[in-house]
Amino acid sequence: MANDKKISDLPVASTINANDNSVLIKNGTDYQFAFDTLLQFIGSELSVGANITFGSALPPNNTGKNGDMFINTSTASFAQKLINTWSVVYTLPQGNNIMDGTVLYGNNNPGASVGNNNDTFINTASGIFFKKSAGVWNQVFSMQTGPAGPRGNSVLNGSIDPTVAIGQNGDFYYNTSTQYIFGPKSAGAWPAGIRLKGANGNTILHGTTAPSNLSDGVDGDFYINVSTYNMFGPKTGGIWPAPFSLIYELGYTPENSANKNQPNGYAGLDGTGKVAASQLPSYVDDVLEFASFTTLPTMGETGKIYVTLDTNLEYRWSGSAYIQLVASPGTTDNVPEGITNKYFTAARVLNTLLTGISFLTNTAVLATDNILQAIGKLQAQFSALLKIPTGGTAGQVLAKTSNTDGDTHWIDMSDSGGGIIDPYPTLPTNAGKDVEVFGTSISAGYAINLPDFPFGALFGQMTGMQTYNNRAQSATNSFSALRQYYANMPVLANRNVISLIEMGFNDFQNADNVKNCSKIFGCLSSALVSNFTEVIIAGNYPFIQKTGAWTDYDTSVHGGKAAYIPNQGSTSKGISSNVAGSTYTIGSTGAPLVIGTYADDGSGTNPLGGFTVSIGGSVVCTYSPTGKTNGITDVLNYDNSITPYPVLIKSQYVGTEIKITTTDNLPTIIDYIAFLGDCNIYPPAFVALVPERSDANYTASAGLASKTKTAEVNTAIKNAVAQFAGYPVTIYDPNNNGYDPNSTSHSADGIHPTAFGHQLFLKSLLNKTLPSVGYPLPSLPGGSTEKVVSVVSTGPVLNYDVVNIFVAPTNLTGADWSTGVATVPGVIGQESADSNYRYKCIGLNQWVRSLNLPPSILDYYIGTIDDTGGDKTSAALQTAFPSAVIGQHVRGVNKMYEKINSTDWIKTAIAVA
Repeated sequence: MANDKKISDLPVASTINANDNSVLIKNGTDYQFAFDTLLQFIGSELSVGANITFGSALPPNNTGKNGDMFINTSTASFAQKLINTWSVVYTLPQGNNIMDGTVLYGNNNPGASVGNNNDTFINTASGIFFKKSAGVWNQVFSMQTGPAGPRGNSVLNGSIDPTVAIGQNGDFYYNTSTQYIFGPKSAGAWPAGIRLKGANGNTILHGTTAPSNLSDGVDGDFYINVSTYNMFGPKTGGIWPAPFSLIYELGYTPENSANKNQPNGYAGLDGTGKVAASQLPSYVDDVLEFASFTTLPTMGETGKIYVTLDTNLEYRWSGSAYIQLVASPGTTDNVPEGITNKYFTAARVLNTLLTGISFLTNTAVLATDNILQAIGKLQAQFSALLKIPTGGTAGQVLAKTSNTDGDTHWIDMSDSGGGIIDPYPTLPTNAGKDVEVFGTSISAGYAINLPDFPFGALFGQMTGMQTYNNRAQSATNSFSALRQYYANMPVLANRNVISLIEMGFNDFQNADNVKNCSKIFGCLSSALVSNFTEVIIAGNYPFIQKTGAWTDYDTSVHGGKAAYIPNQGSTSKGISSNVAGSTYTIGSTGAPLVIGTYADDGSGTNPLGGFTVSIGGSVVCTYSPTGKTNGITDVLNYDNSITPYPVLIKSQYVGTEIKITTTDNLPTIIDYIAFLGDCNIYPPAFVALVPERSDANYTASAGLASKTKTAEVNTAIKNAVAQFAGYPVTIYDPNNNGYDPNSTSHSADGIHPTAFGHQLFLKSLLNKTLPSVGYPLPSLPGGSTEKVVSVVSTGPVLNYDVVNIFVAPTNLTGADWSTGVATVPGVIGQESADSNYRYKCIGLNQWVRSLNLPPSILDYYIGTIDDTGGDKTSAALQTAFPSAVIGQHVRGVNKMYEKINSTDWIKTAIAVA
């Protein structure tokens, strides 16, 4: 029997087989074990193989053994030592739901239906890590990989936290109840535990719809809707709470650090927040500096810029030589201009000629048109659409005369109340003594019989004029009215004459209304020249300097004025030249100049030539007579193919030479030369517009007019008056003051006014005088030379012409009447009135006033009666004037009659001073 020996005394077996026996001592008793049983025991009871350690930094390569595992708790990555080197073999997802998925685990391999792409699954039984890609789970890492090693530290577990008696240094402990892990144990003490997962080890579920409270999950579970990326959970009390979105931001893509600084990836930033030079292409930062050109490399590189510091010049390498880079000149002003491609300058654009432009195409501008085509089209469209008539005066606007597009004429602007804004002033009559009426049968009182008078006579009586003369002619036109004007408005005598002018109604006999209007314009302008002329000489005045060919010309055959100029003898005529370049020179008086000449119709028997006017050697006017008048012969057989036409030169050049130079080899006629006087020395001229008739009346009277023609003629009248701005001339409009030729009570034939129509004309005229309403002015017999004598306590002291009695109330209206007598400049016997008061001068510069009561001027005087056979009785007056009201007056030859009550009249003698 063999003797017992110590184990240390036993021989050492050179080899070990699975069938060998081994001796173990357990509790003081020797046991015999087969070696394969020992291996089973070791495999089931002892921790063999690789060690697993934890930390926040990768271990150095001189620690651990091949096959050991290291878990980085900071980066959630797994490292393994292989071939004596630690390397990261797998990194857990970082919580980004787009690039990475969920970490799942179980004690077996995952099935195909488990998890989503990018999810990670850990087989806790085998230590194998799987990652799902394209719907398939693939093994990516195994914790069993590597050779077996000595027993490592244990991972213990229990349902309570570990005590110091449990485990040894280096061990880990897992509390299965709280799911906290403790370790590693160090110096006999356990560190604070770290919770590995939520309570109960709940599951994160997923699906394409919201979870059901009844069928999906248990309390503590989470659920992801992979269609909306909404997460539900944790489920509590069997209820899924409202979801929250897992999408951080629409379009947000998380960083994949594996692509950092990699091809087709992205460049990282250095410590200064910039992209490192190593990540930039060479041409971005390869600007190389050298001391001088001679120090540049012998062979340069393409794509690089070379700077020589001594000159600050830049170069590039062409492949064989250095080429200097030309610097910017700073602005285009420093770039020299070439020969062919010139600069685009404002001056060149403004002076570019539109050569080749055409205005024949009236269509919309297209994007394919060039500039000339576009401008041509626009002009053609404007010409077709904007049919603006000529003429008009300041302040007037265009109005349509029919529903036809472009059928417009000039009218006075309306005010905010719907009335017409009247641009023509009211004028006082106190400077005049006589009334001269020039015009047509309307002015003449056609078909008006005594005891009624036409409005011109009524105006003369109502304004207290000494004389009244009717120069109007029945069935005449403006040419005939002008001849009357020339014959009866001599120079200087015009300082006492108030003119009433009405012309143009019978001038519509030519279909060419432009020429009709031009003739009226010329005749009216010539008439107004006579109204305000201070100095006038006939065209053939012998002391005029002339060069070229000039001959006397009898302008009377054309209604000229030369034959009517006084103090120049019976030889006063016009003058004419038919040689271009002939001159006619006069000296200037410094007043507005008028050259009395003629216009033609361009097709008559007397075509005329034009001229220029130079003052001090400079041309100030060029006049062409052609195509201005209508060529109709008037009732006295004057050739209206030419019409008097004044040329006004308003510039004042005292002592400066004025030269007229003919421009044609056709007759250039100068009827007279006139200078206008100071505008303050003349009585007013009142110009009437043409009354507008009804469409039916225009149609019934063929060739007379139309509404459109009437509007055009009235524009010509306003244009003629506008030339004399500042002089006492104004326009009254019967169309806007009650007269209606379409009413049978106003006009029996739609053309000529009745007696009542003449009263309405008078109202229009009186509204343009000062004062226009307020008190009745005395009326005197026509042609009277009566005087008014003022009597004071010492006897008669003053003797006035009637026209000097009535003055404008300008200073009286605002006077101080607190004492009952106002101190205002005036002489005894003068009178005035405004709309509220009547004023009378009772002493030198002393005035009294009384309240002004109805009737108005127009209502005051209602007619005349012949009492040469004896004074009229109240009964006779009542019969003659059954509609008279108290206060109205009737004038007889010997007496003035006034109605004082419903049946009685009183009479007063007409005194003669």
